Amino acid sequence: MRRFIETRRFKAISYLLTFALVLPFYAVLLARRAEAQIENREQWAVLPFSVSKPIAGTELSEAGASALSNELTRMVKNADIIAAETVKRDAEQLGFKLPISSEQQVLRLGQSLGAATIVTGEIINQQIKTVSGKLVVGQVKVRVIVRDVVSGMPINGAAVLGESSPRTADTDPATLYQDALASAASAIAGSVATNSLPKGTVLNTVDNTALVNMGIRSGFKEGQKVVVLRGKVLVANAEVTLVEPDSCYVRLTKSTRGIQPGDRIQVLFDVPEINAKFTGDGKVGVVKGKSKQNSGTLITVLIVVGLVALLAKNGNTNTAVTSVNSIALQEPDGRIGNQVSWRSDLFSKGRSQTVAWQIWRSDVVDAPVIVANDAALGGNSSIKDYGTGTGGTFYGKDPSADPTCPTSLFSAGNATPTVIQSGVPYYYQVERVYRLSSLDNPNATAGSGGGSGGGTGGLTTGGTTGGSSGGLTGGGTTGGLTGRSYESPRDSYGYYQGTGLTTGGTTGGTTGGTTGGTTGGGTDSQCYFVSDRSAASGTSTPFAVPTAQSPINNVTVTVPQVFKFLVQRPTTSSVVMKYVIQFSSDSSFARTVNTAEFTDNSSGSIVATPVAVAEVLTVFPGVPEVWWRVGIKNGADKNAPMGGYIFSAPQRFKRPTNPPNP
Repeated sequence: MRRFIETRRFKAISYLLTFALVLPFYAVLLARRAEAQIENREQWAVLPFSVSKPIAGTELSEAGASALSNELTRMVKNADIIAAETVKRDAEQLGFKLPISSEQQVLRLGQSLGAATIVTGEIINQQIKTVSGKLVVGQVKVRVIVRDVVSGMPINGAAVLGESSPRTADTDPATLYQDALASAASAIAGSVATNSLPKGTVLNTVDNTALVNMGIRSGFKEGQKVVVLRGKVLVANAEVTLVEPDSCYVRLTKSTRGIQPGDRIQVLFDVPEINAKFTGDGKVGVVKGKSKQNSGTLITVLIVVGLVALLAKNGNTNTAVTSVNSIALQEPDGRIGNQVSWRSDLFSKGRSQTVAWQIWRSDVVDAPVIVANDAALGGNSSIKDYGTGTGGTFYGKDPSADPTCPTSLFSAGNATPTVIQSGVPYYYQVERVYRLSSLDNPNATAGSGGGSGGGTGGLTTGGTTGGSSGGLTGGGTTGGLTGRSYESPRDSYGYYQGTGLTTGGTTGGTTGGTTGGTTGGGTDSQCYFVSDRSAASGTSTPFAVPTAQSPINNVTVTVPQVFKFLVQRPTTSSVVMKYVIQFSSDSSFARTVNTAEFTDNSSGSIVATPVAVAEVLTVFPGVPEVWWRVGIKNGADKNAPMGGYIFSAPQRFKRPTNPPNP
């Protein structure tokens, strides 16, 4: 036996058996790791659009779905879009004809595809419109609904008017409509990305009410309709009742299996109906529902009350940034980038409290690309992003700190400056890192009640402040929170209080007022917060400077010219490449005239004007030398680059002068 053990055959058998025993465990580990990597991404299916008024020779149904799929892939980061071929194959196997009009068939196809979300669209109307002279544009009205496959309910969507760039009247209508659909798809995907709310999780339940781990900071609002999901089963419908910064309560309106901790909450979304008629004002034309009697007066009262509440809170809101915009830059040294600008919210306690601004970009998920010290900006609410720099620490929310008053900044990692690519649309978000005195913070629990009560010296004021903010001895906090429920009234800060407010407030106010008056009240400390991210209204796309090729520099022209130039093509098909030829009577381009804008999304690096440009003979009459340059931009961007376009270096051509008189 010992001789056999020492043989090579025995050793080989031993190694083989050991490998066979270990292999299953190793495979399980790999499977779990792979599952963990993909479980955060959802499968989305985009179906071919229905067309209310089909036009022969224009394949709008699949063109609309394809354009939207490309944009969703780029803008919705947690979604994997199922291939159009897979959608078509499964529909054929189920015996469904695309596009599908039946909601039941739509959901059945979504289940067959294994999709969590299914997207349908309808082209309500389309037209060719003359804009000036012999130029026309294509316009389409599109309504898109994003549905949760389990519940069948709409969870996102948009209704937009898409418009192509101006073309000559002999342009194929199919080309105009496809250009318009690309513009509409970009707007829809941006809206879907902005309005996507995370799913909440039920933490606890009492009767027909549940506490959920999402609140104002996650986009939850009172009155929102939600569905309750348990795995892939719809178990209840509910409505959001009470909302606080990081939590909310929902009340069941319809239940099949009740609600329990661990269930997921999905907010529903109302996609507006639109009128098929084109109005000429450039708006999509939303169909408004009938208003109830005296609703205008009620809305006015609610607006006034809301404004007063916001002013009373004086900084309690965590949406501290508004009016975020970005535009592409062209620098004299050849650098490409984007300029991001924003405004501070009216109720965000002023710029003097700002610590830093954190700029996030769509191609970097885990960290901002810029962290800018407020003092270094010198009072400006804008910054330029070239994708360079050294990074620096960025700040987040400390999970272990008191959420009502974190007393120090929490380092969440380092900013990640990332090189900007030519022809890539970028989507920016801005968040504000700021500090707030605990005495100005109605949510802070560190003695603000007693301080206010003592300072006023009266039982009434001390009782109110002690009840809502806590009091030095905690009597206000204990009493104020006792009996709290979704039927309780709000206090002066907009928080819900229970029946214990009167007793607790009186006790907290009396003790806080007395103790605060004797000792001088609570102490002032600084609370540090990071605001919610505010998104830009659209994308901005920087481009490398195009290179003019013909007509060659200083040539004398006597006939209309075809202009040619070299460009660096974008890597994504969602970019709508728009060009213009700009003329000037001098090299500074102080006085300019533009040709009609045209679009060219072909794959070649050399672009030419669609027709010979006759303006070379007529622009700036009597001027013997005319300067020109080509401009480029992404037509899908909401804001044009600084200067209107990214321009090539200027060149000039000459025109023959009249011969002298004999």
